[in-house]
Amino acid sequence: MIKPLRLLAVMFAFSGVGQGALAQSDGIETRALRPVMSEFVSTDPVVKRQYSGVIRGQDVTALAFQTSGRLATLDVAAGDRVVNGQVLASLDQITLAQDVAVAEAAVSGVQAQAEFAQSQYERVSALVERNVATTAQLEAARANRDATAAQLESVRANLAQATEAARYGSLVAPRDGIVLSTSVDPGTLVSPGVSVMEIADPMGREAIIDVPASVAAIMPEGAGFVVRHRSGGSLR
Repeated sequence: MIKPLRLLAVMFAFSGVGQGALAQSDGIETRALRPVMSEFVSTDPVVKRQYSGVIRGQDVTALAFQTSGRLATLDVAAGDRVVNGQVLASLDQITLAQDVAVAEAAVSGVQAQAEFAQSQYERVSALVERNVATTAQLEAARANRDATAAQLESVRANLAQATEAARYGSLVAPRDGIVLSTSVDPGTLVSPGVSVMEIADPMGREAIIDVPASVAAIMPEGAGFVVRHRSGGSLR
């Protein structure tokens, strides 16, 4: 902290004597006295300082979608109050529905192939028992059956994923709060688990201020601050 200085200058001068001149008194040679400056340093409790900072909620929650997709709507902005269960944003439902339809069609097609491969294997197996088909033909039928069965499991997993994505296409508020910030815009492709906004508990706020260490070291416990927003107004 820079302390104000109060300066008091005292200058002594003798009549008829200039700086560096000599004076005669009763035959005694006397040199003129030089000016003397004294400094009085005192603390001034009225000195004020201004520091920049931010106001944040004490309980901040980052919200993210549980599935990937293209953001269709963003229904809130920074500073908005939200309530538990309120829809805050949503993904493109048309795209999600199309993904489900494509996955369902894939399951139907592969399931038909798997059923045909199973019937072929059973037919070749019966022919082998009658010595009409060879063992190589049986192995080929078995391999085809196993491959289509594995493919069926894969497309079923894709269908489950698409169905889940459609179910989690809306982002809802987990509790009452205030929107602190949003990090995406409509049309953005979002990924699961990546934060798209932050909300805070409306009942608790804190000011985070960058104060020099030299100032913080001499601050008394319980020192008061006046927090002002750049747009005006104050909060003590």
